[in-house]
Amino acid sequence: MHIYASCGLWKFDPLKGWGFAVDKNKRGRVLYMELTSSFEDLRRMAFEDFGIDQNLVELEEQGEPSSFPPRDDSVSSSESSKDVEDNSNSNGYEEDEVLAIKAKEDDSGKSVRFSLVDVVKRGEMFQNKTMLKATLEISAMKHNFDYKVVKSDRKLWYIRCKYNPCKWSVRAEGLSGSTYFNIKKYVANHTCAASSMNNGGRTASAKTIGGLIMHSYDGVKEGFRYDIRTTNPAELINSALRTPREYPVIPLLDSIREMLARWFFERRTRSKKHTKPLTIAIEKKIDRRINKGKTFLVQPVDEYRFLVRGDTIDCLVDLDRRTCSCGKYDLLKIPCRHAIKAGLTIGRASSSLTDDMYTTSTWTTAYQETINPIGVPEDSWVVPDDVRNANVEPPESRRGAGRRRKRRYKTVEDKLRSSQGAQEKKRHRCSRCSEENHNRATCDRVI
Repeated sequence: MHIYASCGLWKFDPLKGWGFAVDKNKRGRVLYMELTSSFEDLRRMAFEDFGIDQNLVELEEQGEPSSFPPRDDSVSSSESSKDVEDNSNSNGYEEDEVLAIKAKEDDSGKSVRFSLVDVVKRGEMFQNKTMLKATLEISAMKHNFDYKVVKSDRKLWYIRCKYNPCKWSVRAEGLSGSTYFNIKKYVANHTCAASSMNNGGRTASAKTIGGLIMHSYDGVKEGFRYDIRTTNPAELINSALRTPREYPVIPLLDSIREMLARWFFERRTRSKKHTKPLTIAIEKKIDRRINKGKTFLVQPVDEYRFLVRGDTIDCLVDLDRRTCSCGKYDLLKIPCRHAIKAGLTIGRASSSLTDDMYTTSTWTTAYQETINPIGVPEDSWVVPDDVRNANVEPPESRRGAGRRRKRRYKTVEDKLRSSQGAQEKKRHRCSRCSEENHNRATCDRVI
């Protein structure tokens, strides 16, 4: 099957000459190529630019269309580079947009310090903005110059030499509906003086350097990074021991032992009485999310993947990999409202979609051991003389300014809970009569 499409028209402008007006309604695009580019280069660029599968579409070379603008016979094939630049200006390009060539002087007669012709080329495509920035950072570090970012957003990246008299600049624009960036403007000549530099040039960013050396190291993975500052269990213990931490070492250890013994007993007793498949907190969370996802619509994609509609955004759920495009299922491995709705559609319970760490059996196993007290009094302890006489001093460190932080750092779960709005307040009961709306001090019930 052959499809013939028209992507625009050639139009003549008395000032700019002939130019091709792209039909944006038909998503037409102009591919910039070198004179030495082959048909295979054009074929590859077309498939990448339009996101077409090469196995489904056949691209054939066609002769010059009838609507091609008339050739100018007065232009000979022995034009100089200056004539080519003048001819390019007649096609609507500004003078500083023409790709610079290696020369001793530029058009204005200023001496050229150096010319970076081979770094990037006009019309060159980069897969994303990160690769484009990394290329220019490495080039600036290699050739000892610096640049400033004039404008940077999702669809434009425009930089120029840090020193204003210099005309060196790069302008790249993002393709619509793609992450690719195309070099639209590139002036390669540097006319700035080396003696005017007040620093050693631009250095590559940590992200660029990391991307170059990460393949040489093990343990590098994609995903959430490790929390190198602290951990959630450590913060929980520090918060619980806020007062005992001010005690001496031996009373502090006694307080920790008593607290852990109490915790293990209470949680072991509570877990044995709990008969539901998931822990108490997770059961409440699942119940809230079931109510929030009642009105969602589920569209099956395959056996395990489902498209869930009806929320703020449409989410793709993968029950086999336990992921959702909203991100909550990936983070804590607790099914989000979209995953719960998708599971209920095919008759899968929410407990089967939850990670094993949240099950009641895991909860019971975690607290099945006991914390035993020390059976020998402190007066009967046998302490060696070298240990008794040792003078243990704290390590030399410089204490930071300000008051020490005693409250724990918030976890991801805390931040998610706060982002979901105010939760239902805990109901307090009187410890004397177990009724609500008052406490033991104001209780007047007859018992």
